[in-house]
Amino acid sequence: VACNNINDYRRIQAYRYHGKINGKFSILGFNSQMPSITAGALLVKFKYWKKWQVKRISIAKKYNSTLRKYLKVPKVYKNEHIFHKYVLFWKKRDDLAEYLEKKNISTRIHYAQPICCYNTFGKRSCNTNNCKKTKAFVASKNVLSLPIHPFLTNKEVSYICKNLKIYFKRFFKY
Repeated sequence: VACNNINDYRRIQAYRYHGKINGKFSILGFNSQMPSITAGALLVKFKYWKKWQVKRISIAKKYNSTLRKYLKVPKVYKNEHIFHKYVLFWKKRDDLAEYLEKKNISTRIHYAQPICCYNTFGKRSCNTNNCKKTKAFVASKNVLSLPIHPFLTNKEVSYICKNLKIYFKRFFKY
């Protein structure tokens, strides 16, 4: 797209990433961000897709084995879940994130608030009081994603699992 108006340019940019402007979803947009270089890289990576899927499932199984005493864990269905993210639900999410950060284990909060809480839908966006009653709002305050990618070594996964056990043993008597 060629454009000579900065406001139009920013709006067009926002449309391609779910309507996100300055960190907030302000307009209804799309997920249309694939430059040619990305497409080329994906063609190369596609050869490894199955191998990486197996690796992610293996990591998820290790996390599940570690966490099932303490939390509800995601089900692992062969060839149905690629574990793009491994998301925990824990009411002391920020405490857990801080603990893991001190152990040099990165975490992410991928779903900080439900999409309905953004102004994307204008008058249809929920107000804060209504939104706080939804399961999605409660979940957004309690979810945390653990590292899960095919380049994690077994040693790194074991280290993460060891520290998860140490953390959760403080809250559960097993």
